[in-house]
Amino acid sequence: MNRYVKLLATPVLLLAFFTTPAMAAGRLMVKEEGALNVSADKAWAVIGDFGGLTKFMGGGNMKLELKGTATDAGSTRTLTMGNGFSITEALVDYDAGKRSYSYIAINGGGSVKNYLSTLHVEPTGKDTCKVVWSATFDPREGSDDASAIQGMSNIYKGAIAGIQKYFSDQ
Repeated sequence: MNRYVKLLATPVLLLAFFTTPAMAAGRLMVKEEGALNVSADKAWAVIGDFGGLTKFMGGGNMKLELKGTATDAGSTRTLTMGNGFSITEALVDYDAGKRSYSYIAINGGGSVKNYLSTLHVEPTGKDTCKVVWSATFDPREGSDDASAIQGMSNIYKGAIAGIQKYFSDQ
C-alpha cells in the first residue's frame, strides 16, 4: 500500500490534519545539523527509530511511549520530560531509502504550534555523515518569533550533541 494512502487512512492523522492548520506547516523555520564519524547507514539504524529518542536525548530524564511502529505513518510517540512537560507527535512520513522521517506535534508543543519536523541523515563520505534536523512552525500567542526560533534551535542543537555523544561513546 502506498504510504500516502496509509497516511490518509490513519484516524490519528485525519484528526491532526483537521486540528492542525496546513498540516502543521508554520511560517518560521529552524535547521540544525551536525557531523558524525560513522557511516550514514550506521547512523540511520539508530536515528531512524521514531521511538528511539531516549537513546540520545533527555539525559535519562525523558520517558517515551510509542503507539504503533517506528516506521509507519500514523504511529505516535509521547515524550514526557522529567519536569512533567509532555508532547505527543505523529509520524507523517518515513523513507528509509532517503534516511528521513517527518512528524507533527498533535498535543503539546510548548511555545510553538503548526509544528512539522524532519530528521534525516546524509552521507558525507564512506564512514562519515551528517544529521539534519529541521522544522517549520509558528509561535504560540505570547511568544515572539525570535524566542520561538531560539527555543527550537536550542532543542535541536542539544539533540544533535546527544547524537554525536552517543556515537562517540560507541
